[in-house]
Amino acid sequence: MSVDLTQIPPPLPEPKKMNLWRWAIAFLVVMVVGSLVTLAISQFYSLSDFWLWFGLTAAPFITWLLVFLYCLYLNGCRQYYVIQWNKRHEQRRDELITFAQRPLYVLENYLYTQYGKAGNAKGVSSLSITMESLRPHAGGNAVPHSALPLEHDVSESDFIKRLTTIVSDIKTTFGKKLVELSSANPLHIRLFIDTPLKDKEVQDVFHQVWEHRLNYTSLSVEPTEQSHLFLDKWLDNTAHDNALLLVIGCHLFSYPQPNSAEVGTAFLLAGKNIIKNKRLLEDILSNNHTIAEVFRTEHQIDVEKLLDNALLWGAGNKSALTTLWYSNITPEVNVKVLTYFSSKKITLNNHFNLDTSIGHANYCAYWLTLAIAIEQAIESKEKQLAMCGSSDISALVVSTYMPNESIKDK
Repeated sequence: MSVDLTQIPPPLPEPKKMNLWRWAIAFLVVMVVGSLVTLAISQFYSLSDFWLWFGLTAAPFITWLLVFLYCLYLNGCRQYYVIQWNKRHEQRRDELITFAQRPLYVLENYLYTQYGKAGNAKGVSSLSITMESLRPHAGGNAVPHSALPLEHDVSESDFIKRLTTIVSDIKTTFGKKLVELSSANPLHIRLFIDTPLKDKEVQDVFHQVWEHRLNYTSLSVEPTEQSHLFLDKWLDNTAHDNALLLVIGCHLFSYPQPNSAEVGTAFLLAGKNIIKNKRLLEDILSNNHTIAEVFRTEHQIDVEKLLDNALLWGAGNKSALTTLWYSNITPEVNVKVLTYFSSKKITLNNHFNLDTSIGHANYCAYWLTLAIAIEQAIESKEKQLAMCGSSDISALVVSTYMPNESIKDK
């Protein structure tokens, strides 16, 4: 779930200081009233000189002094309480921000589109990848879309064989590193497969490809409509800081809708404690491998709050934000986003709509947008912002983490 800083009880205003002029006036009033009362009593009772002067001066002064000291004590207690409350407020806020700024580290990133398995972000940014009207694999009139190529004698509606091909390719890409890392660290696998296949069929495909050779702690098929909510829920559990996560997202169709896209994505993610492993870092350094950081996803309807929080969660990396990638964002929201950055004096070098280039990947649009942002972050070494959604919008920051730098405690 999203980290909501507004749920922290608000700070208290500073208590008003004691008004000494009021206390001076009160002193005069008490002295006058005390004197009048003493004189009135002396008309009915015979008072000695001591009690007369005591009633005229000492009694009202002592009364005023006791009340003054008591109020001074209460004011001091109030000030101490406010100071401690506000101090605790800031402490709790800092704790939540530190908690929310913990990233996931991308050890491997896989993106497969009609345009290949590499250079998708570069193609979109150079405008060489644009939406085209193509004849679907199933035949018929040309429709603007992008589709993954079919193997020989494989039907566009044979989702088991098509998914098997993608998972096999992911195994080829990730396999060696997955086997090595999972032997020393808990590995969790989550599958987001946007096809007509049932969960059991999806699991069977995965087991068939890996043939139970992979040592994993858990495996499950997740609802694709919950794709955008998964990573922040994962980060909510600090036990996952010591775990590996393999996420596979895939959107396939038998016949395309206008501006739709077939995609295959996969991410090998590590918690913050995994990345501190010296052996892992040495392996990464020896291969000149760049790691990307994926920060917490923020979900909001209000664009200003959305971007405020998303940028705050990604503020642990100090590099400048340069590029925005988005999918399924309405023109109205797009205008609000650009207005926000203009008001904050943040200059975006580029912003790209994936729906008009690669296409909209339905419930896997979140994974497509994330994969593109990761690819560009690794290529450019610059901070990226990914956004997805039409009503409840999701946004997250992606940046690069250099293993030869000192490891940050997040």
